[in-house]
Amino acid sequence: MTEVKGVLFPVLAGLCFVALMVEARARVRARRDPAVVALRVAFTAKGVAFVLATPAVAAAVDRHSGIPDLGALVIHLAGGVVFSAAVLGAVAFWAHPSAKARQRVRWHAGIALLVGISMVSLWVLAALESDQRADHYLVQGAHRPIVDVYLLLYVGGLLVALAEIARICLRYARIAGDSWLRIGLYSTALGAMIYSVNFINRAAGIIFVRLGLDPLRWELVVVPGLAVGMPLIIGGLTVPAWGPYLSAARSWIRDWRIYRSLYAIWFAALSIDPRNRPARAGNLLR
Repeated sequence: MTEVKGVLFPVLAGLCFVALMVEARARVRARRDPAVVALRVAFTAKGVAFVLATPAVAAAVDRHSGIPDLGALVIHLAGGVVFSAAVLGAVAFWAHPSAKARQRVRWHAGIALLVGISMVSLWVLAALESDQRADHYLVQGAHRPIVDVYLLLYVGGLLVALAEIARICLRYARIAGDSWLRIGLYSTALGAMIYSVNFINRAAGIIFVRLGLDPLRWELVVVPGLAVGMPLIIGGLTVPAWGPYLSAARSWIRDWRIYRSLYAIWFAALSIDPRNRPARAGNLLR
């Protein structure tokens, strides 16, 4: 599983940073748009989390800092708490008037702050109990009550956030006027539901450990959630920025085919009377 994560996580990190560049390039004129700002925060946080989640990087961070499992804490805060709150903020500005969206963002930010502070406190308490580093912090620590509380807080918060993201996206996708926004909302909702499987699996690990089972044996369950769910979320959140370019390209190809199909008619007319040649036709249709 370590080898799989060593490949998958850098790819997903790269995807997040590509999405960040797409947002920066496509919406350069909308720098103060709250939804755009929220998306940039989300992609930055998740990209950093995936970089740190790469096994070699996580081990290096813990080794150089001298603090076991510090990387795990940063991964959970950035890739979980900050990412989900930022995505909820972006979706709120898509789905609601500005005043109501700002109210929801303040509410989400407040909850995220409380969850983050609680997670840091629990992580410190867990670190005081043991100075042994875990390659799989949540799974290998599932037998420790303090880590269980940390896990339930982290996983529970994320599941609620992902469910809310899916609910809002599905609700407003039905009435979205822009086709690319509608596609993006549906894609984000589907990705959130698939990604949720990972955290259900994490929560189930608490029960499995107490039944004498080893959750690491089915750790591969998280791969589909990451490999399918995250690209759907990232693609859904960014498609309003790059989707119109696909529409423009499709229109250009359609027009080119129409003009190309007219070449035979134009050539026949030219054969009958050379005076039908346009003044600047050249080889435009060749």
